[in-house]
Amino acid sequence: MDPCSFVRIDVGKLALRFPAGSNASQSASLRYDCKITINGFPSQIADVPLIPPGTSSSRFKNEVQQGSASIGLRKSDLQKLAQKLGKRKKNLCLKIDVHSSGCSDGGGRGGIGCLGMRSRRFLGRVSIPLDLNERGEILSGGLQEGWFVIGKKKKTGCNAELHVRVKVNIESRFVFEFDGGSKGSPQVAQVQDNLRQPAFSCLFSDSHLKSSSSAQRPSAPRSWLRFLKRDREAASRGRKRWSITIHDLSGSAVAAASMVTPFVPMHGSDRVHPSNPGAWLILRPDAGIWIPWGRLDAWREPGSGGDSLGYRFSLLPDFSTAAADMASTGINLSNGAVSTKTGGRFGIDIGNRCGGFVMSSTVGGERKEGTWPTVEVGVQHVTQTKDAAVFLALAAAIDLSMEACKRFP
Repeated sequence: MDPCSFVRIDVGKLALRFPAGSNASQSASLRYDCKITINGFPSQIADVPLIPPGTSSSRFKNEVQQGSASIGLRKSDLQKLAQKLGKRKKNLCLKIDVHSSGCSDGGGRGGIGCLGMRSRRFLGRVSIPLDLNERGEILSGGLQEGWFVIGKKKKTGCNAELHVRVKVNIESRFVFEFDGGSKGSPQVAQVQDNLRQPAFSCLFSDSHLKSSSSAQRPSAPRSWLRFLKRDREAASRGRKRWSITIHDLSGSAVAAASMVTPFVPMHGSDRVHPSNPGAWLILRPDAGIWIPWGRLDAWREPGSGGDSLGYRFSLLPDFSTAAADMASTGINLSNGAVSTKTGGRFGIDIGNRCGGFVMSSTVGGERKEGTWPTVEVGVQHVTQTKDAAVFLALAAAIDLSMEACKRFP
């Protein structure tokens, strides 16, 4: 397998401050976030901590670690963009729009787009030019850091500043594209620049994976069986027993995603609530049985900008060595939300810990028919073809969750 070259743009050390003596006393009751975009590529949202005036340098250093985002752009796409921008005599530009939002304790994922949102206000924008040559290489912007004024006070009523660090790196990723929606049992192709070659096939089912062979039937250690028994309590109305299996070109099952908690609406509501999310187990084969590799929880939550698909993904421990009490929790690697209207991107990026970028997948919105997942996987996490399969199963589970979290009639 040959990977694709990507330009990784890390936007980190985010922080917001208001000048001393300004009307910022009420800001403590608000949440702040920023929308990060680059010339029409999919945007990302990151939380921004509020830094009180007079904050010490040591406290500031700790606070600014909370907000970050990473944008990975295929080098071939940047080359095409460079040609377009050159004809229009425009520059590649990183735009950061800062917003405040009122939020009550209504539950949800505890971050942007949480339940109980009352209002959302645009505070201002930071624009950082990035010098892009015809080969799709970013010449400047290797490292930029500092405080930026985020808007003209007369227009926005805000005189705040945003702290941001922008860092650019080159890295390699494997790219896979689904040739259809997950419920259509699609084929999966690996993409390398303009070359596409078959890599996997998928099989969707609306019941738990069945087989007369115990070697092909999903199973789990006894500590998990007790946990799953509680999870499988289903309401009379719900979406349940879905699964998808990933097969390699030889026809062998190499990964699977199985719905272990039904997607059911909260009593008196038409939504899957974050207090009772639906859940998937991401499974991998090991010594003739299926072993849980990860757990994905998903739900639907309202917001001022429309509904979103909330999610939380946890990596599960190795059951051969892990303590039983870790079985129900795992290690949280990703949580966030994707617009149910326009879609977005699901990703796992652990910064400098354990290999940095892990994977990302596009997620189509309910109104974007005919958009199928494109999955990127960091080369450091793939030593052989089948290693990518669990990430494809996870991407399929996210894709299916958008369907499972549709409003109930």
